[in-house]
Amino acid sequence: MTVAIKPGAVGQVTAKIGDERVERIARAKDGNEIPIGAIVKIDAVIGDSIIVVPEELRPY
Repeated sequence: MTVAIKPGAVGQVTAKIGDERVERIARAKDGNEIPIGAIVKIDAVIGDSIIVVPEELRPY
């Protein structure tokens, strides 16, 4: 997560797809908060947005 997801809101994820780095608007699947730095898994793609679930936290 590059921008935290607040409860019921959107955040931003940066991902590497092949050799390309992309940024996408993201929503948490369960609607809960996901902090910046969290490692997430993409659950679904809806247009240009993605639905994510947290996997682990990366320490900063």
